[in-house]
Amino acid sequence: MNLNNFLKADREKAERLFISTRDLITELPAAIEEQDFENCVEIAATIISNCKDLKRMEHPEQVVRFREIASKFASRGLNVSASRRETVSMNIEHPMITEINRYGYPLENLKDENDAEREGENGSTTD
Repeated sequence: MNLNNFLKADREKAERLFISTRDLITELPAAIEEQDFENCVEIAATIISNCKDLKRMEHPEQVVRFREIASKFASRGLNVSASRRETVSMNIEHPMITEINRYGYPLENLKDENDAEREGENGSTTD
């Protein structure tokens, strides 16, 4: 059984549903042979319900991988979301990036090595 198309949070439930459905499918022929049609209907309804739940929980493997990556970023304090449904890209929100976007990049980080050498020669700083 391949659980790669299920989110990590859903994998245990999906495995239980899969096993339950498989067991119910093996019980159905015996119920038919015994002509216990009421039980057949109940078994079939449960199989259908389990399959609908599995279909609802199933996602393309790319979505599952994206959500796993997003949760890793979230654990580090970064909020990640898909910008468009058809393309998988990330919008990253981090307090430092928000500050840079709000106030601009700090000038001390924009200075290059030549500026540092000039400051050392002149003994003064230029803003």
